[in-house]
Amino acid sequence: MPTIKDLNVIQDIEDGDLFPIYDVSNGVTRSVSSREFKGFFFESLYGEFDGKVSEAKSWAESSKQSSIDAEITSNNAVDKVIEQSKDLVNQAKDQVTSASLQADRAKIEADRATQISGLNTVADAIGLAALPFPDVWIPLSDSLRMLAGYGRKVKVGDDVVVNYATLTRNSAATMVNKSLSLAPVAINEARFERGGLLVEPLSTNLITDSSANTTWVTFGGGLSQMTSIETLDGISPVLHRGRRGGTACGVAPSPTLTLEAGQVYAISFWVYIPTDGASAMIRVLSGGTTISTESFNVPLGHWVRITHIYTPTETSAGLRAVVYLVGGTGDADIYIANAQAEGLPFPTSFIPTSGSAVTRAADKLTIPRLNNDCVEWYSGPDQINPIVNADTIELVPPAGKSHLRNVRGFFTPLTPEQKAALK
Repeated sequence: MPTIKDLNVIQDIEDGDLFPIYDVSNGVTRSVSSREFKGFFFESLYGEFDGKVSEAKSWAESSKQSSIDAEITSNNAVDKVIEQSKDLVNQAKDQVTSASLQADRAKIEADRATQISGLNTVADAIGLAALPFPDVWIPLSDSLRMLAGYGRKVKVGDDVVVNYATLTRNSAATMVNKSLSLAPVAINEARFERGGLLVEPLSTNLITDSSANTTWVTFGGGLSQMTSIETLDGISPVLHRGRRGGTACGVAPSPTLTLEAGQVYAISFWVYIPTDGASAMIRVLSGGTTISTESFNVPLGHWVRITHIYTPTETSAGLRAVVYLVGGTGDADIYIANAQAEGLPFPTSFIPTSGSAVTRAADKLTIPRLNNDCVEWYSGPDQINPIVNADTIELVPPAGKSHLRNVRGFFTPLTPEQKAALK
């Protein structure tokens, strides 16, 4: 008897017919009506079909969710790509803007270059402004050594290893060294200061007692005065003049001066004022009468040199150069050192005296004329006019200056652009 699993097709089963079946659940064969058979058969098929349908629905739901997730993921990816694209576009815009600005700037510089006569490119401008290597070059920062040109030769065997310029000065001198201290200098010794090589003309200090001492004459009336000789900031001797509750007070070297009519004189002192509200003044006195005066705003707490330029209208003897402490009415102090009066329109380095006038010889910086006879000379950016002798060239500072630095000579004149590049 066939089991249900053997049945493949149901055809024309009448309602009243019996149908033998074998129940595999308990191993019993029995007869059932066609109606029961149909119900039993289709219930079995439906159950199996329903399982398949459930599986299909579950798979469909899973597929649908996967599709949704994929769509979300896809949308997120698209959004990210869009954002990245926007960033790239913005970066590209920025680069275009920057390139445009650079192009405008380049055009401006090119236009500026072409404004110079005969120049068509920036390279032309650079080439024209570039300094040629000097034919003579003496830096003068701390020695007389020459980097180019011919001078006093130093040899090792037959080889010239270095050339030097020559400095002469037939007297001792002083200088303010690079540590800003007053220092003595021997005969023919070069004086290198912060400004370069000091080169000065001959000068004589007419004040015969230039160093401060207790014989200097005091002036002015205060309730009380004090005068002492001290050392301040390494400078010695220093006259300390104090005012205690009084008005202006002053001091002058004890020897008097004789000054010639029409001659320009530079009268100078070093002063130090520690008191706020006080300042300094130089007066030229004839007897008790002031014939020339000048006031100075002295920075507090620093040694400074004050200079009064004076031209007498008549020759006079018995004159005194007086330094006054002025300003305010309270207690005040002034320190004074290094008095000097010289027949020049500017002050030169301090010339110490003790009992008589002293002359400092002129400095002369020279090089051989042979092979060094340049057509243009410069000290730093300033053009200078050397004194050309038969065999030597004497290098002198620019007008109004007392130092030479970075001296350069050229056989060919410089262009205006090259001169502008000098330092």
